[in-house]
Amino acid sequence: LREFSLYPDKTMACFQEFSPKVPQCTLETYPIPIIGGLLKQATCLLGDAKDLLTDVLEIEMGVWNKCLPEAPQDGSPYPCDQEDCIYEGTLLMRGGSMALPVSDAMERVVSSTPTLKPALDKYKKYLEECTDVWDGWSAFTE
Repeated sequence: LREFSLYPDKTMACFQEFSPKVPQCTLETYPIPIIGGLLKQATCLLGDAKDLLTDVLEIEMGVWNKCLPEAPQDGSPYPCDQEDCIYEGTLLMRGGSMALPVSDAMERVVSSTPTLKPALDKYKKYLEECTDVWDGWSAFTE
């Protein structure tokens, strides 16, 4: 999950290449058997989800553009209230002090749609000012 959250584009490409090579058989491993047919379908589905993820991120960044504030220029504290974003329907900001870090897919979407760069910049500022860095997101502060 960590790899998929940080690098969904890289992970999806791996699944896309891996899926045709997964056999249909079941490996009777303890304590959980590995069901080839299910694994094959899951990796196929995840491998082909790039367009769906792009659409979701474009919508999400549109929400961020509306709901996240600009960084204050007068030195006042950054407003960390997320109610506007939750009201607008954000998927990645659900309250609390943790949020998903910026992923390779977010950067790809912004590179192909530069008008979304201000939204990603606002999200990065929100992450920096309003969330706790979870040690599991080692790339969070890069």
